[in-house]
Amino acid sequence: ISEGKFFDFKIMFDNATKVETNVRSKILIYFDGTIEYLYFNEKVEYNASEFDYKKYPFDVQTFKISVSSQISENLSFRMSDRFKILNADIKKLEFSNISSPGWTIKQYNTYPVLDYLVNVYYSDYAKPSVKSEITIDRNSIAFVFKFIMPIVMITIMTYFTIFVPFEFARTEVCFTLVLSLVAFNLVAAASKIPDMPYLNVFDWFIFTAYVNAISVLLVTFIESVYIGHFMGYEKKEIIKISPSEKKGLLKFRNISGVFLLFILIASTFVGYFYIYK
Repeated sequence: ISEGKFFDFKIMFDNATKVETNVRSKILIYFDGTIEYLYFNEKVEYNASEFDYKKYPFDVQTFKISVSSQISENLSFRMSDRFKILNADIKKLEFSNISSPGWTIKQYNTYPVLDYLVNVYYSDYAKPSVKSEITIDRNSIAFVFKFIMPIVMITIMTYFTIFVPFEFARTEVCFTLVLSLVAFNLVAAASKIPDMPYLNVFDWFIFTAYVNAISVLLVTFIESVYIGHFMGYEKKEIIKISPSEKKGLLKFRNISGVFLLFILIASTFVGYFYIYK
């Protein structure tokens, strides 16, 4: 008020992580005898809302913005008739007039509140503010077509290679698909995927794809050992053997297909219950 101000607004995020940094003053002495005194008088606050990325890239985030005064606390806020009209128009347009690259606004509510002092029961002091609650939905359709769909197709192709006879270059096909999976994973990792201390949907999706690929390679290795050491045939010779002489091999292939399908389904369900439950 002494500066001629009646309202100096302050914007902050509710339930956010705030980091305050103060740069200390220091004296620099140079080799030529010059002395420099550096004085810093600043404070930086970083507000980052605690978003939950477990369902990334299909996550929906909600955060609140508070607007209050830093000058005079003897204030009150109310919605004007014009603001009510503008707020209603925004909702009618389904927030299409608000630019939010990468996100779709699903909900927006603004209302005045009184924030009372915490753990002070004898005080009636309340600080007025205006809060805006915003719910945003990530636009994941591009991510699905760029990364998820190709990885799904690679995973399906990798699984069905188990039904390709070992003698028809199954090992080479498996290794090629695994390298393709690794390439897509590296590209996806460089696409600004947040590094969090917990697994999200895409992390478990990649993990399931790797489990499937490694399982197929392991079964292929076991089959090659069985053909070479127990049956005593080379890779080219196994083609000429009649089905009656390789009943055990055919039975192993059928069991392997069921076992790998079980691993794929089990990994999918474990990831679902870990993230969504």
